[in-house]
Amino acid sequence: QAKDAAYLMAGAPGEVVFPDTVPAEVEGGELVARLSNPQLELEIQRLEAEEVRLEALYRAQLAREGLGREALEERRRATALRLAELKDQVQNLELRIPRGGKWSGDQPREFQNRWVNRGQAIGEVVPEGDWRFLAVLSQQDSAELFEQDVRTLGIRFPGTAGTEVKPVRMEVVPGQQEYLPSAALGWPSKGPVRTKGNNETGRRTAEPFFLVVLDVEGVAAPLWHGRTGVARLTVDPEPLGLQWYRWLRQAVQERFLL
Repeated sequence: QAKDAAYLMAGAPGEVVFPDTVPAEVEGGELVARLSNPQLELEIQRLEAEEVRLEALYRAQLAREGLGREALEERRRATALRLAELKDQVQNLELRIPRGGKWSGDQPREFQNRWVNRGQAIGEVVPEGDWRFLAVLSQQDSAELFEQDVRTLGIRFPGTAGTEVKPVRMEVVPGQQEYLPSAALGWPSKGPVRTKGNNETGRRTAEPFFLVVLDVEGVAAPLWHGRTGVARLTVDPEPLGLQWYRWLRQAVQERFLL
């Protein structure tokens, strides 16, 4: 993953309308697409008319000093809040780049004339800078990492296995994780990690794991945002008997936790 990469999110529901071409390099605040939602404008007009009606009813109640003013005030507040929310969504019908960088979103033709919901990601912007590699570590291998010092670190990628990327620092995220950093690592995407069958996103794992974050400084040739690879962490050697004992202990613990 590129550090500081940012998603372009839909701030309102609507139909995506891309221009004919989207530049590869984009600037922060640049307009790249619009959302079309005629129903939003109609709902705003209805609520504005409702506001006028409620105001007239409220003034009539004040003139007659009748009951029900509290209920009318509550309805006026609710209508005003909903109207303000919809007007804010109208402002978000323009999709603008959150920060400058390279546009790595889906091709415009894949989203063109598609309906998206509020909060849905349309694409991603990758700025120039450093990178981080998120590695999934199984529970069986975590004991060696926690109990021993890491001697060497290296990352390799399929297709460029001859080039090894050397991380500058490593951090193990405290606590066990249940959701993969990318669906590409799960079984539904032909990845190596077994996931739960009733998981729509393909990211929830069948067993908890530990997440290892490896920071990479500078720009290296095999680094592409979203690419999967393998991190190799070398620890101090230890006797086979101790390794077998640890494996047996973990197998027993796992058996009784199931």
